Amino acid sequence: MRKKLLIESERKIRELRNAEPVFKSLEKKYVTEYEIPELENRKKVLESLRNLPNHLKTDSIDILNHSKKYDKIRKSNLEERIRNRMNVIKSQTKFDTEKYKTKTLERMLMRDEIQQSLEEERKNERLRLIQNTKHYAK
Repeated sequence: MRKKLLIESERKIRELRNAEPVFKSLEKKYVTEYEIPELENRKKVLESLRNLPNHLKTDSIDILNHSKKYDKIRKSNLEERIRNRMNVIKSQTKFDTEKYKTKTLERMLMRDEIQQSLEEERKNERLRLIQNTKHYAK
């Protein structure tokens, strides 16, 4: 009797170990009954949309023409904005420095002159170095 119970319990344990968990069986059921049919329906709808006569493939030439047209429009809009800004600036630049002479303005003008002269010196130095390297190369 004891042997029978042991054998029976071992068999049940083996069955339980090999049994599929409930969540996996529910997942398989969900996939087969709901998910796959829904995906198939969506595929059919998309295929029918693709096969419509007015759903033609766009040509690369059309795309290039469109991009060129868009670039022209963008350039013209940019030029117009720049023109408008320049007009606004011109209307506001009736600023006479002699009328409103201050020490800070003088300092700013002097600093600008110094920076310009430094830039000219740097350019001259670069040109001299380039000429020297060409001369030595000969």
